[in-house]
Amino acid sequence: MLFTNPKARKHEAPHVERAGPAEAGRPGRAPEPQAQVLEAFFARLRRASLRVLMLDYDGTLAPFRVKRDHARPFPGILEAIDRIARDERNRIIVVTGRKISNFQAISGFPDGLEIWGSHGWEHQCSNGAREVLACEEHALAGLIRAEARLARNGLAERVELKPGCLEFHWRGLPDERVEELRGTLTREWAELTRGGGLSIHEFDGGMSLRVPGRDKGTAVRAVLSRLPADAPAAFLGDDETDEDAFGAMTDPCRLGALVRTEYRMTGARAWLRPPGELLKFLGRWSEAGMNR
Repeated sequence: MLFTNPKARKHEAPHVERAGPAEAGRPGRAPEPQAQVLEAFFARLRRASLRVLMLDYDGTLAPFRVKRDHARPFPGILEAIDRIARDERNRIIVVTGRKISNFQAISGFPDGLEIWGSHGWEHQCSNGAREVLACEEHALAGLIRAEARLARNGLAERVELKPGCLEFHWRGLPDERVEELRGTLTREWAELTRGGGLSIHEFDGGMSLRVPGRDKGTAVRAVLSRLPADAPAAFLGDDETDEDAFGAMTDPCRLGALVRTEYRMTGARAWLRPPGELLKFLGRWSEAGMNR
């Protein structure tokens, strides 16, 4: 066994927000007719003087990698983003679980973009001004304790501490080992969820311990609050951490699109298979500016 705390087992197991398989996932809806949804959205886009494209990174624009720093965008993505960015009516915003500094180091994206990192706990304006939002000291102390415990058990290389969140990455491990780690982490982190103001979540490729109060949904709502009510906006994401953002895209002129090879139930209104359908969507976005 990895590490144990017998006292933790005497309490009720904590709730874990779990990433489901393709046919399950968080309760949502089946996609509306794809062509109808996209045609209506791009019709609005062609008429708009301001259009906002919000993008997750890992699993959406870049395939997952066991070595996370090797996650580069799909071929053609950077060129497509560059074409969209050339039109001054477009605003591109990245909403990612990565630290902003890490995203900038590996993505190849141009400077001057607004970025929300660490699941909404970091924000960088297009002028480069950056803010790390404060969380409660006792919650931060809980994250640090969890990180130290994992390090003592030889797992430091799979641990990532960032503002408001501790992530453990198990991508690339055998299924049996993943199940062992899932159970162990759930038990060991239980005490922190009871007294430390933290919650446990699964994502595609690991498990996280988070400070509640901010997520990709809060980041997306902050962006939308600055827009005119009729400004078309889209958010593209792939896993359970993106469902909060999809939930913010409820207005008819807003579009949430699930970018994933296999479909799962989701709050998104459209489904794009990467990289082909993703590149086609980005191409239509840039062409919409030409055909205004």
